[in-house]
Amino acid sequence: MAPDRPTVRLVAVAGGTGCGKTVLTGLIQEHFGPDRVTVVHQDHYYRDRSDLPPAARDALNFDHPDAIGFDLLHDHLVQLIAGHEVDRPTYDFVTHTRTGQTVRLSPAPLIVVDGILILHPPKLRSLFDLSIYLHAQHDTMLARRAVRDKAHRGRPADDAAAKPFEQHVLPMHVQFVEPTGAHADCVIDTTHPDAARAREAIEKIETLLQ
Repeated sequence: MAPDRPTVRLVAVAGGTGCGKTVLTGLIQEHFGPDRVTVVHQDHYYRDRSDLPPAARDALNFDHPDAIGFDLLHDHLVQLIAGHEVDRPTYDFVTHTRTGQTVRLSPAPLIVVDGILILHPPKLRSLFDLSIYLHAQHDTMLARRAVRDKAHRGRPADDAAAKPFEQHVLPMHVQFVEPTGAHADCVIDTTHPDAARAREAIEKIETLLQ
């Protein structure tokens, strides 16, 4: 008889752009230790757009659910829950394509999935043992997104002017992202982040693991 596998718990960290998902995910990993936590970022699962010319790629709406390969993400999470390793794709935000390189993810007692739309597909949110939704004021989201895109995604400083937050990102947030907060077990306001709010999330995860 095969030995019993350790119980795997799946935690969602959802919320709009610039709401602090990456920060909270990092704090969770630091608190529980990298050996006990595997992090899966929705951003690596954007659909490959190499079949389109660059101008057509730039015109796509990457804040719409159709931009995400949810079927692959769902399959990988199911495999991790079952105790199997997966090779997740790597996405290039400048070219809007998958690079062809993969990163091996191993199962762990705690799997944290972060992304703006991970609570949107019913079949995906049904996998989570605990879902946390982070909320921030819209002007706060805009300011944080601009800093992130310039520092980490290789986008030029005037990219925000080409696709204004108010005309592109915010409508998708209101239509698709904000409603998913209703599916969360816990909603945390991160407009003015502090240690107590992060601690609230970590305590809920501790209870889940116990």
